[in-house]
Amino acid sequence: MITFDDYLDALVKTGLKKDATVLIHSGISLFGKLNVKPSKKNILDFYYNGIIEIIGKNGTLITPTFTGTHYVRKNLPFDLKKTKSEVGPFSEYIRAKPNSVRSMHPIGSLTAIGKNATLICGGNHFDGYGYDSPWGRLLNLNSNILTLGYALYPSGMSAIHFMENMLGVPYLYNKLFKSEVYNDKKKINGLFTMAVRYLEYNIIHDQTQFKKQLIDDNRAKIITLGNGTILSTTFNNLFETGKVALAKDRYILLKESPAFITGQKPLT
Repeated sequence: MITFDDYLDALVKTGLKKDATVLIHSGISLFGKLNVKPSKKNILDFYYNGIIEIIGKNGTLITPTFTGTHYVRKNLPFDLKKTKSEVGPFSEYIRAKPNSVRSMHPIGSLTAIGKNATLICGGNHFDGYGYDSPWGRLLNLNSNILTLGYALYPSGMSAIHFMENMLGVPYLYNKLFKSEVYNDKKKINGLFTMAVRYLEYNIIHDQTQFKKQLIDDNRAKIITLGNGTILSTTFNNLFETGKVALAKDRYILLKESPAFITGQKPLT
């Protein structure tokens, strides 16, 4: 049974501090039972309140609020105010808060609460993982990154996809998306793009080896809480390890190297 003090102690051990700007990737169900009355709201309040207690009123919490199934697979319009997050209950909980600020991208939006929320997520960003997206702004601030629940899982840290795009991995290309986008009933006329995999080559991400490299480089730490784990790093640490690791192995973030065919994209 995890108490609130247990949770606060784990957050302190990650290095999270007052006034921090922190990106949260969440798999909170993996931690196990909490010492609260069982309800979805109580559980989400527990995890949110712990972070806010550490970072304080001048801190900023950010989480991905992605909508790929809604916008891409179902070809439905994206509404900044109404379209729900598809990446877990904590993400949707943050998106739905009245003081949150969501970035304007129909697939790769982020939502922030706190002092730097508008600085990070305000305005349009037409490329999902571009330099002037919220991801680039988080890099410029050298924000903290916490992965709650699944530290060394093969997936779950979306900040790595931003790094892939910025460091130019060979298995991604920029795709254009044409479905409609709205902000409070106002149509947004923009050419939205995002780096995506070449689907015909069955490219499967696996972040495990890279996350272990972060640990070996002393640029990340892992803290145990209940049945789960927290991985803690920063954007600068992510990129410093990424620059070296991807120079040695362009496919370190994949389960296996793609079997690209000579004469067909991208091997021409």
